[in-house]
Amino acid sequence: MSRQTADLFAHTLTEAIYHIRHREQKSVRMVQDELGYALGKKGGASIEHWRKGHVPARLADVERLAREIVARSDLGS
Repeated sequence: MSRQTADLFAHTLTEAIYHIRHREQKSVRMVQDELGYALGKKGGASIEHWRKGHVPARLADVERLAREIVARSDLGS
């Protein structure tokens, strides 16, 4: 995957997290943790890692992450 694509993924994920943070009045850390838990992770470390430009290796993680973000925001409207 190209660096440009990875950077775009990281930027888009960060924007979505900030949108959820604002909408739900929670900290970035809490939103990351909750997204991580929703993906079956032990917390938000994976989400934080992906926000630094590392795209998830598993397509299933990307799909579940996208569904969770849409469910928690108005980004799907």
